[in-house]
Amino acid sequence: GALPLGPRALSRDGKTVELDRGSAREVYLVAERSVAQTFVFDDLPRRGEMTLLVSVETDLVPSLDPGGGFQFRGDLGGVHYGAATAYDGAGRACALQQRWAEGGIQIVVPADFVESAALPLVVDPVISSFGVTGDDRRQLDTDVAYDGQNDRYLIVWSEVESTFDTDILCAI
Repeated sequence: GALPLGPRALSRDGKTVELDRGSAREVYLVAERSVAQTFVFDDLPRRGEMTLLVSVETDLVPSLDPGGGFQFRGDLGGVHYGAATAYDGAGRACALQQRWAEGGIQIVVPADFVESAALPLVVDPVISSFGVTGDDRRQLDTDVAYDGQNDRYLIVWSEVESTFDTDILCAI
């Protein structure tokens, strides 16, 4: 059966945001180029295979990433939802299966890992962005502005051409 999930409390401590959902805590650690998303289960009333459905609403096009996880792409860049790993309280790790399902990403924690897991059980995918040009090594200081009245975005970034040459570029 499904574990009941629902927002109960939201808290923030520096770059960490935590959403207490009752049966689990959804924790985000925000960094400059990524967001670490974890699902923390301090208690498991039932043991066995666990499937998490991470809802996704986007205009970006999803595809499987050969390195694990998913790429969501658009004309101006995209988001990588990385391969997920489960960790238990004893430090054991298990690579997890992910698949695209109607409405989002399913992350499956195998029954044998859940049944023997020392708590807390943590499910840990990493979310990161990739650049407008596809060459992140040369892109710096990316920023986005949105004009709601005209439903348009402007993306601006610096691009390093050489040690003494940096250009400022934009895309609409």
